[in-house]
Amino acid sequence: MTNLWLDIVREYVSLKLSYESDRLPTLSGLASRLAEQFGATYLAGLWKEDLPRQLLWDADADIRPQYASETRALGHCAPTWSWASLTAPHIAYETVDGAFRVTPASIS
Repeated sequence: MTNLWLDIVREYVSLKLSYESDRLPTLSGLASRLAEQFGATYLAGLWKEDLPRQLLWDADADIRPQYASETRALGHCAPTWSWASLTAPHIAYETVDGAFRVTPASIS
């Protein structure tokens, strides 16, 4: 599920939404279904069970000079550690080699 979600996020942030405040609410239905199907916990655009890897996001460094004006979304729409807090049009994830997992019990 995690790779699927990262792909969804990459595609989703490139959409031109009318209102930045819609970023997370529009994903909530899909996240609810995935949470039920996989028994996972959704946290403001990321998944608790894969949180360390999903925190390795950044506005895509290859295109960053074009989007130097990327800013935090206005108002309280997401915590700053979530990709949803940034209005950048592209999100990139660092790749991690090997087993990079924590158990849900270790994230409390």
